[in-house]
Amino acid sequence: MQHEPTQSELRQQLLDLICTQAYKEGDFVLSSGQRSTYYINGKLVTLHPQGGRLIGQVLLPMIGDAAVAVAGLTLGADP
Repeated sequence: MQHEPTQSELRQQLLDLICTQAYKEGDFVLSSGQRSTYYINGKLVTLHPQGGRLIGQVLLPMIGDAAVAVAGLTLGADP
């Protein structure tokens, strides 16, 4: 019998994935032109097989039955 992870465990797994895959330290020039010593590339988590699953598992209980649609921005340039 497999252990079903709790929401707290799922959130921790997602945070761990963000820290290992998306969080980078260095010298970055942001699209605003400002500089930063860290950068979080969320695409690296949302497009990661485990990341996509974890995001769904964490967000679905937050959305509940009240949602009638889910939408978001595209990941690439649009003509």
